[in-house]
Amino acid sequence: MKKSTKAWSMKMRLALLALAALVWIAVPVSARAETDVWNGTIASGFAVGTGTENDPYQINTAAELAYFAKSVNDGKWYDGEYIILKNNINLNNQEWTPIGNHSNSFRGNFDGRNHTVTGMQISGELDRVGLFGECTKHNVNSAIKNITVKDSVICGINFVGAIVGYAEEINIENCRSIGNTINGKTDVGGICGKIGGYSVGKVSQCYNSSKVTGRGRVGGIAGMGGIAENCLNTGEIMIINKAYQSACGGIFGIFDDTTTSATITACVNLGKVSGGESFGGIVGSTDSESTGHISNCYYNMDAITGGFDAGTALTAGQLCGALPEGFDSANWKEGSVDTSNAVATSTGSRFGTATGTYINLQSVAAIGETKTASVPVYNYVTTNGDDWATYTLITTAEEFAAIGQNRDAAKWSANYVLGNDIDVSGVELKSIGDPGTAYTGKFSGDGHTISHVDMTKEDGVYSSGLFAQIGNSSGKSGKVILLAANGDIVSSFFDAGGICGNLSVGEIYGCSFTGTVKGARAGGISGSVGQKAMISQCFFTGDVQGRSAAAGICGMSGAVVGFVNHCISIATIDTTEDDDYLAGITNSRDSDATNCYFNKDICKADDECNLGRTTLQLTSSSFFEKLKTNGFNTELWTKKANDKENGIAYYPSLGENNAVPVKYTTGLSFEITDDSTLTYGEKITFNAKALVNFATDGQPISAEDTDGNFEIRIGDTTVVSAAQIQNGTATYKAQTVGDTAFTLVYTGTNSSFFPEQTTKDLTVKINPAKLTVEGEGIANGTYGNKLSGLKVTGLTAKLGTATIDGTWQIQSDDDKVPYVGDSETYTATFIPTEHPEYYQTLTAQVKLMIQPALAWNLENLELQYSWAAKEERAVQIPGLPEDLGKTVMTVITREDSENILAADSKVEYSEGKLIFTLGENTEEDIDKTATLSVKLQSQNYEDFYVDVHIRRTEKADREDTPDPDSFDMTFTVSGNDLAAQITTDRTDVEFSFDGTDWGQTKSTGVGHNKKVTAQIRYAETDDYNASPAVSKTWNSGHGPLNRHDRVEPTCQAEGSIEYWTCDVCGLYFASADGSKSITATEIVLPKTDHSWAEGYLSDMTGHWHKCGVCGITSNTEKHASGGAATTERAEICTICGYEIAPKKPAASNDDDDDDDDDSSQASNTDQKATGAATPPAATATPATPGVVKPSVIPVPPTTPAADENRKEDAAKPSGEVQDTQESSGEAPQEERIDSMTAQTSDSQESGTEQITETSGKGTNAGRVAAAAAAGAVVVGGGGAAVYVTMIKGKFKFK
Repeated sequence: MKKSTKAWSMKMRLALLALAALVWIAVPVSARAETDVWNGTIASGFAVGTGTENDPYQINTAAELAYFAKSVNDGKWYDGEYIILKNNINLNNQEWTPIGNHSNSFRGNFDGRNHTVTGMQISGELDRVGLFGECTKHNVNSAIKNITVKDSVICGINFVGAIVGYAEEINIENCRSIGNTINGKTDVGGICGKIGGYSVGKVSQCYNSSKVTGRGRVGGIAGMGGIAENCLNTGEIMIINKAYQSACGGIFGIFDDTTTSATITACVNLGKVSGGESFGGIVGSTDSESTGHISNCYYNMDAITGGFDAGTALTAGQLCGALPEGFDSANWKEGSVDTSNAVATSTGSRFGTATGTYINLQSVAAIGETKTASVPVYNYVTTNGDDWATYTLITTAEEFAAIGQNRDAAKWSANYVLGNDIDVSGVELKSIGDPGTAYTGKFSGDGHTISHVDMTKEDGVYSSGLFAQIGNSSGKSGKVILLAANGDIVSSFFDAGGICGNLSVGEIYGCSFTGTVKGARAGGISGSVGQKAMISQCFFTGDVQGRSAAAGICGMSGAVVGFVNHCISIATIDTTEDDDYLAGITNSRDSDATNCYFNKDICKADDECNLGRTTLQLTSSSFFEKLKTNGFNTELWTKKANDKENGIAYYPSLGENNAVPVKYTTGLSFEITDDSTLTYGEKITFNAKALVNFATDGQPISAEDTDGNFEIRIGDTTVVSAAQIQNGTATYKAQTVGDTAFTLVYTGTNSSFFPEQTTKDLTVKINPAKLTVEGEGIANGTYGNKLSGLKVTGLTAKLGTATIDGTWQIQSDDDKVPYVGDSETYTATFIPTEHPEYYQTLTAQVKLMIQPALAWNLENLELQYSWAAKEERAVQIPGLPEDLGKTVMTVITREDSENILAADSKVEYSEGKLIFTLGENTEEDIDKTATLSVKLQSQNYEDFYVDVHIRRTEKADREDTPDPDSFDMTFTVSGNDLAAQITTDRTDVEFSFDGTDWGQTKSTGVGHNKKVTAQIRYAETDDYNASPAVSKTWNSGHGPLNRHDRVEPTCQAEGSIEYWTCDVCGLYFASADGSKSITATEIVLPKTDHSWAEGYLSDMTGHWHKCGVCGITSNTEKHASGGAATTERAEICTICGYEIAPKKPAASNDDDDDDDDDSSQASNTDQKATGAATPPAATATPATPGVVKPSVIPVPPTTPAADENRKEDAAKPSGEVQDTQESSGEAPQEERIDSMTAQTSDSQESGTEQITETSGKGTNAGRVAAAAAAGAVVVGGGGAAVYVTMIKGKFKFK
């Protein structure tokens, strides 16, 4: 036992030793090396080495590294020599002086042997800052390589980097900047501030994870550089307080691509880049503004938006996947995503996140430097399981189209998720996958829609659809889920489907397609399906046309029961070759379909498996409720509520956005089954239907809705309840008569198509029922009742065998009251107690039995007559009915001892009156009486009795008087006086003018315009004395007045108004009734104005008007010259047109032409003045014109002032001098020249004018001529001087 224990212990020890050795080997060299911490001292030299390639200088301590820096800065350049680092160095955050500067740059070859320098602190304001300040190429082997600077602070001004500040044509290889803080002004980089030169140094296999900030050129690898390959940046790159032409990039801030060797290839940036005038995922800008030298470079689009377009943007998920194009696995390690711990973004979400590891440089991964990201993943699970996977998000039509372009196994095996609805109108699409390279990835539409698909141009492809083939022959499957699409799919060769041409291996789940699908084998979702495939929870609507096979979901199946399940097709199906392969869901004849349905109204395929449903069923909410309990996934399927108001129904759909509408109208069918005549009490059978008419592209589809409830009403009263209507049929016993409006009410609370309530009216004519009569009728009653009031007995009304309650009544249009003993036969009409209108009129003959009416006690007659009353009297017996019928009076007693009645007087009865004759009595018979007792025996009443007492009295005084308005008085002329005459229609009155002389006299003579009083009273009669008198007074007035007609005035004579006069007193009155007197002056209408003719009469002295009525003329007005006569024109009056002076004769050649002209003009003026006739004075007759020919022209409109002047002149006495001069309205009064005619001489050069007076006022008319200088003229005549000044072409008088 012990032996075996020892053996086991030895083996265990060896194993542990071996394991420790393996662990040691696995640890990077840098991690295994010792770390020397700097204490600030500087060594005196290198401990080992001669500087050759085989015997390089070796740096073992921080002090030796400090020596190395000092020696370079002191002038030892190490041209072509080799230095290596043997240990990790911790500079202990002490200030570090970079190795080399602008004056003394390092020119050797440095190899860090993958060791690390930490704790480097550079804080001075220096240029060329880093572990190395400046390095310059010595030969082709010059390089800085295999060194890491970590956890350090590097700050400077220009050319700042963790490894090298400024590198001139030297290569930098496999260097790393990790966790540093790097800041500068310009040319700042994670590895190198600037690397350049004529032949351009190269940066390769370098890595930066440090944050780099600056103001000018800032980059993750270098602020400015020309060649980079296989470099990786994960640090944040940012420009702060940006400078002019600043740029920052994930690899280079500015790419110096001006040399032919300049390239950036196979580089990746995962860090955030921001700021500057330009920025980019790979470079901020290029010197050439071109990106042609940048290839196979990628950056994280999730960290950078926009910027300089260089490199390819990838998502974090893509950068955590396989190596992108152009990357060598010898240098790069692909990324990975751990989906084992994926978490959904929200409860029930198909989207989630998982931890992804970015692609990485192999050398960086070797030291344990990896970067992770939260990668979006998607759950493609359609059955039980955990199927999280990374994917590519598709958001544009171009991105989707790119998947199908060119056969690409990588693309056709990748996973995709549609991020939103996309419209592929105008985008050329190719089917994804083909029989040679099938689609074996997973594609989710995530409920989004690809619209306007046009795949009608693919020629020569085996199958066509959004996906040509899913799954390959080796059994690798593919999956398409939750995708909606619409458009046209056509295969010119074989299989065609809306989603897939051939679903060989895999699944189509929760997908829908709307449109047209054509192919040899065509299906709404897939053209054909293999035995290891499934289509479930899918929907198709549109048209499927196949040459050999066609079906709503799958054109041809692999005959696996249940491979198509929970699908709905709203498709029209047709084939051009074989109708045996038509199916609503899938061939062969839907036997492979489970829980699937198609619209049998529009799909005419055989329905052997009973999968067909009507449009009404498929769009009803009740059908959808059944689907939810029959395996249809309620997370996918929905039913958009039908729009009852606008008549739009919706099929079940995969999301409301994909709802397929169908328009419809609703209506009620309501009719009776029997067209025969209906009568009250009979049964009526109604048929009722709720109809839904769907409008499709083909024939309209009519269906009957049964989800609602019927009831039948008359008005608001339900006469047939919903429970009484079975299968749309109901019976009703008619309880009305006439045109009865029945209302069918359909309550659509549970209906998917009808509103809350729909009604339809049906008018049914129901005739009254016919009744029969039994028995003999007698109408009983006492006299006084009308025929209609008699009670009819002995008759019974029958409806069949049933007795109808009611009464019988004799109808009489004249309300006749039958008399006692009436033996006529009358017609009685039956009046039902309830609803008489329900029955036809029923009549029967009846006989009358009338009894006399009871009599009542009459009041005694107390009659009084004056002693003078005599002759026959007829006294109405009060209270006696008028309809006694034949009546006989008997006098029972007569007591008349005083002969109050005439001795031979008979007491008689006639028409309700007692007739007797009074005797001849005197005043001595006052208060004497007579008494009578009589009995009246009538036909219609029992006997009446009455006592009559007659008494003689004195004559009575009348207290009432006649109405004064009952008489009137008229007056007539009688000589120089008037006669008053009383008029009245009464005959029981008498009159008096003096109150003593009474009689029927009605007239008497009265004075003119006097008060007349007359009296009237009732005259004395046998029974009454005369009544008191009433009086009435009238004024006799003037009697009839004489009328005088109106006389119109003229300009020669006055007129008068219409008036009246009294011939007796001679007064004037304005009206015929004499109510208003007027004076003689008020009668007169004054003369009118003269009616002057429109034209003028004129002669040399002036012009005037003439009255067209009386012929009188107006005052003569002087002519108004229109300008002095010249050789071209005469002098004309501007008002009347009279020629004042003729044209001047033509001028001669004599020197004294001017004098001759003046003389001639004066002579001419004299002749006119001498030969002119003086116009006549204004008289009643017009004057005769003088020898000068008169001129009559139209008169311009005159002013009101001028009219007034004429009126005043016309009113002046004949012979009085009249001044009718008027202002023309063209100039002020002082600027007119009265009685003057201005004539301008021909001598205009001298500036002088001649003024000639041709006529004047009064006796001072004369001729005045004067010549004046400077426009002034003094005119004198009759001892007066007038100063005339011409101002602005007008004359001014003083």
